[in-house]
Amino acid sequence: MPIRPPARSLLYLVLGFFALAAIAPHAVAESRNIGHRGYEIAAPENTLVGIQLAFDTGAEGVEIDLNRTIDGNIVVIHDGTVDRTTNGTGAVGSLTVAQLKLLDAGSWFAPEFAGEQIPTLEEALALIKGQGVAVLDFKGFGWDGGARAPVATAISTTGIAASDVFVRSETYPHIVDLLTHVPGTRIIYVVWEPDNLSDALLMDMVDFGVAALAFHHGIDSADVSWVHSYGMEVYEGNVDNLTGWTKMIGLGVEWVDTRFVAELEEQLEGLPVDCADGIDNDGDGFTDFPADPGCASAGDSSERNSAVACDDGIDNDGDLLPDFANDPHCVSPIDANEAGPSPVPGLSPWAIAVLVSLLSGTAMRSVRARASPRDPITGDQ
Repeated sequence: MPIRPPARSLLYLVLGFFALAAIAPHAVAESRNIGHRGYEIAAPENTLVGIQLAFDTGAEGVEIDLNRTIDGNIVVIHDGTVDRTTNGTGAVGSLTVAQLKLLDAGSWFAPEFAGEQIPTLEEALALIKGQGVAVLDFKGFGWDGGARAPVATAISTTGIAASDVFVRSETYPHIVDLLTHVPGTRIIYVVWEPDNLSDALLMDMVDFGVAALAFHHGIDSADVSWVHSYGMEVYEGNVDNLTGWTKMIGLGVEWVDTRFVAELEEQLEGLPVDCADGIDNDGDGFTDFPADPGCASAGDSSERNSAVACDDGIDNDGDLLPDFANDPHCVSPIDANEAGPSPVPGLSPWAIAVLVSLLSGTAMRSVRARASPRDPITGDQ
């Protein structure tokens, strides 16, 4: 038999629904800045230095990923192995916390972070306490009876307010277990797609006492209003450009998870868009550049054609050949100008560029996969 929320009378639900719906129009909520994996573009992900940097930059909370060691400790690391983000190898679940503490979790990102350690959940919560909220994302090991005591102990030992601890959940049994064994924490139920919304689900979430619903794709004003009408908040993950931030702020999404903490903070403070910030603000797949007057507009085509864009020091066309200022086709993968003299006898620069363009898509996908593998259970990266 499926687990259901505590029974409440139909009259109560009906009256509550119309009472909430009557409060219209709803005021647009203030969006808050959540650093993804701490501050993963500015410091090693899921480390204490990254968490602190996120708060110093203006974040009001951080999302951190959790895995469990062989001796039952909860540690802050995204992958099920230590290979990608430390100088060690092996599965997190096959190592003790003492063994993990010997690893360097910073040098892979930059030399100045050498010696940074994998934090325990207790260490992370102690740092977060008083600065903002913690959003806990349990990864490969999921949630079972063995996770209850370490999480509850970390909260009580550090003294962080339970209400400042959000826990992402995707199943009803997980919610029930959290409410029973780790009371007071705020639950974020992961819906993923707006198409999964229904009044029945929302009523269940209200009965469970869920604080927010998390989405990752395609929400609109109707979806947000629907969730708000039941008295819950909205959490949107992986919002990494101006187009997304503007949309979330305008919709009144309470929690916006991003890798670009500083840039989102600028938008929340009403500062002008920085076209030299090195990101794709308009989300059109082309990196912005300082002289681009429309870098915040998704319909802007100047990024594709401007010589200034070709002087931005990046590989705009993704053919693994460096662009340069007087190259009029730096956004074309078959552009021979970038290739220069042929390094391979018998092959023209154009032919090499064509070959590189055909191979680069596979190569870049492989690089991205190694850099941030997709979680096999949730699909999160």
